[in-house]
Amino acid sequence: MKLFPRQTTVIMSQMPPADVLMTLRENTHTGGWLRFRRPSKIFQGKVAETSFSISRVITDYRNSFVPEVTGEVMPDGSGSRVHVTMELLPFVKAFMRFWFGFLFIVGLSVLFAAITSFDARKMPLVLIPVVMCVFGYALTHGAFRFELPKTKKVFLELLQGEESLTSITSKKNGKG
Repeated sequence: MKLFPRQTTVIMSQMPPADVLMTLRENTHTGGWLRFRRPSKIFQGKVAETSFSISRVITDYRNSFVPEVTGEVMPDGSGSRVHVTMELLPFVKAFMRFWFGFLFIVGLSVLFAAITSFDARKMPLVLIPVVMCVFGYALTHGAFRFELPKTKKVFLELLQGEESLTSITSKKNGKG
């Protein structure tokens, strides 16, 4: 069981690497995270010479658990092989680590207080941080899984690509 959701895959595109990167640059807003109007681009982030780190721009609603898509573009015959990792944004990961850590400390403190005071009425209080951890885990994975297919679909359409069968097979075998 992983604390944070993450998916890796390989996308095969008929476009040469230069065209893949150019397409990503043309569709990626490269400004900072603080913006006062909606970007007209599909993604926001950075596109380098052979790699990228982007996330889908959502305009209709808010979801902090939108996947960050990082990857590397490599030539493959006349097309490209794009190694892609989709995971939580770094700030969201940091916040959730803080959240789970705080709840862990609170849970241990309440458990210690209940045990040392020999007061059985305090024992149910231990469940509050546990329930909050379960809720945080479910929220993180659920909201990420809600956005993952949307991000993947837009990304595949943009690159005119297909998910590699080897990456699908490795996921089924527990390797991806």
